[in-house]
Amino acid sequence: MKKILAISALVLVLTASGYAKEKRDTIRYKTPATRAEKVKLKDELGLSRKQNKEMKAEQKEFKAKRAELEKDTALTATDRKQKLRELQSVHLQKIDSTLTPEQRVKVREMRRKKKNAG
Repeated sequence: MKKILAISALVLVLTASGYAKEKRDTIRYKTPATRAEKVKLKDELGLSRKQNKEMKAEQKEFKAKRAELEKDTALTATDRKQKLRELQSVHLQKIDSTLTPEQRVKVREMRRKKKNAG
């Protein structure tokens, strides 16, 4: 009886940890299309390691601020939307500041194409 309980507990722990890892992985890499788009962006722009590192740090900071803003229940929907636009504008400015002038031109062109396509 004790062996059965021990085995059941072990299976339960292993199963739970497997689900936790799966969820963490799906959050990090949402879809193959998203991953491919990020790789394509990096390759087309010819980002250096330093630029890539700076962009990742800025993206992480942006996501944290956005999550904090979305949790703020004191804001009305219109205020939240306005603050989100401001946050996004600052985020894009920081991203642009890490790029060279040639890369900025490419990014603007890519954004324009994406906006027109979707």
